[in-house]
Amino acid sequence: MYVARKVFDRARRQDLAQEVLLSLHLARNSFDCSREFLPWLRSIVHHRIVDYFRSSKRRGIFFDENSSDTLTAENREGGVHYSGAAEVSAAFSEAVAALAEPQRKLLKLLTDSELSQDDIAMKLSISQGNLRVQIHRLSCRLRGVLE
Repeated sequence: MYVARKVFDRARRQDLAQEVLLSLHLARNSFDCSREFLPWLRSIVHHRIVDYFRSSKRRGIFFDENSSDTLTAENREGGVHYSGAAEVSAAFSEAVAALAEPQRKLLKLLTDSELSQDDIAMKLSISQGNLRVQIHRLSCRLRGVLE
């Protein structure tokens, strides 16, 4: 019932219930028998729901609290709406083209190769801390261009 009040789409609700059951199974060793069960269960369910909405937001799916309809970013905020994979691909290509050459090189190393971050740092002759800073700046730049 708790999940049903938060997630209106039946299919998504069932998927979320499965995730909750899996989380319960994985976290069963963390349950303290001297404490109450329901608060522990509620916290796991709550965290699964929060994770679900966060991942949905990252994918650009928004939910109307008053209906079972999903809303696009355009309907909710008047922002950019991409209706198909081709439009998303084109927008991402434009965003990558707007990057500076070192950022494009870093993005290519991060996405195309199977190198670890340690290997990428060595290949670029920078420290691991500097690499993390560069990755953060790259993600902020892409996010800014795509918004």
